[in-house]
Amino acid sequence: MNQYNIISNGVSLKTYDDLVINLNYNLENIEDISKRVVNWSKTIALPGDAVNNKFFKHIFDVNIDAITFNPNKKVPAIINSDDQTIFKGYLQLTEIFVNQGEVEYNIDIFGA
Repeated sequence: MNQYNIISNGVSLKTYDDLVINLNYNLENIEDISKRVVNWSKTIALPGDAVNNKFFKHIFDVNIDAITFNPNKKVPAIINSDDQTIFKGYLQLTEIFVNQGEVEYNIDIFGA
């Protein structure tokens, strides 16, 4: 099984041990360059541990108590699989879940 690593702003984000990442790659339409398509990941869930909480609070202005954040922010990110870069793009926080004190972040990564 591949070991995935998500790095953004120099921070290696913590992932769940059984993380599976689904990536969607689109081919450019060279006949009509006005129809630009981007590559993207399906939603990735990350645990709310000390590293991730600090990262999301600082970058996305997360307030866990009120479950608020800045959804318009995006930051550069890469996904590595077994030490090989397989995806470069921008990370965007899409949702925060809090269940009995446990925090989970949902992110999407879009191609550059």
